[in-house]
Amino acid sequence: MQAGYPRGIHTLGLPSTVKKIDSAFSDKEKKKTYFFAEDKYWRFDEKTQSMEPGFPKQIVEDFPGVEPEVDAVFEVFGFYYFFSGSSQFEFDPNAKKVTHVLKSNSWLNC
Repeated sequence: MQAGYPRGIHTLGLPSTVKKIDSAFSDKEKKKTYFFAEDKYWRFDEKTQSMEPGFPKQIVEDFPGVEPEVDAVFEVFGFYYFFSGSSQFEFDPNAKKVTHVLKSNSWLNC
């Protein structure tokens, strides 16, 4: 384990009202980490090691078509995959829209 870790989520710049993170993912190309809690999200700049101004934002504001409560999310092949309940939303960040809605277990070939 790295010295000084684990650290509290508030050391990243999240407000004290956030008690837990529902999901998070890192966009390695843009060097940004997204944190989702309830129906809001924050964006952390890896270069400056600080939360970006203007956040939080509503999930539906920047990710139209995605359910407002995110259980999990990851990025692969340039798409963001949001999971909410039994649904999965493939989101194209360039087009800013959901391109497919699938069952959450589709990655398991079930």
